[in-house]
Amino acid sequence: MKKYTFTDWYSGKVRLDTCSAIFPIGMQPIIPVSLNEFNIIDIAKIQKKQKEIFKKERDFYLKRFLDEFISRSRNSKQRLLI
Repeated sequence: MKKYTFTDWYSGKVRLDTCSAIFPIGMQPIIPVSLNEFNIIDIAKIQKKQKEIFKKERDFYLKRFLDEFISRSRNSKQRLLI
């Protein structure tokens, strides 16, 4: 039986050893564990959640970038046709 679950990872009890982490002084570091410490079902859940988080953050930052670009372009003397 595998040692950790999706809930352990998602709650921050453990972190994947493939991800770097920096902790503030005085904060207890989160235990790094290998993906091999999870069962197949939990690995699939983790990967699905990672993909959801990535897409959400990607969309957020892309929208911010495009909004800023369009705003600057509209106010520019060398206006682009957008």
